[in-house]
Amino acid sequence: MKKSIFLSIVLLLITICPRPETAAAETAKPVFFTGVKPTPQSMTVYGLVIPNDVGMLNQGLEIGVFDSQGTLCGASVVNVKNGGSFILQIYGDDLSTPALDEGAQPGERLYFNIYSKGAGKTIAASEISQVVNSYGNKAPRLPLRFEDRGHYGMDLIF
Repeated sequence: MKKSIFLSIVLLLITICPRPETAAAETAKPVFFTGVKPTPQSMTVYGLVIPNDVGMLNQGLEIGVFDSQGTLCGASVVNVKNGGSFILQIYGDDLSTPALDEGAQPGERLYFNIYSKGAGKTIAASEISQVVNSYGNKAPRLPLRFEDRGHYGMDLIF
């Protein structure tokens, strides 16, 4: 009896504990979209990347978010092992440094680009559909605009 309970607990832990490769994928840093400058103003966006060609998910996808001046405000690696999910921290402009543009202004439109390492190309914002998927939270208005402390779910389809 004790042995079967012990085995059941071990099997449960194996099932629910993240595997090293999954944990590594979740913490992978972008290598194409680099240079994001963290600021005190930020918002979180999460969801799924849904390519028309599902094989693209295995090509090493990254998401880069830009403001209307072309400043990189956020970047993330798409988690293939979790069905193409992503979590993005998008940063606003630091109001204490008015001479610098580190991120988006409140209400400024955000542009999502996707880089495919396998294809060696960037999918431009104009080729990506932003689809509302609130995932139980407040649904964003699209196209998405920067909102300090915003927390939104949406999917990106291309």
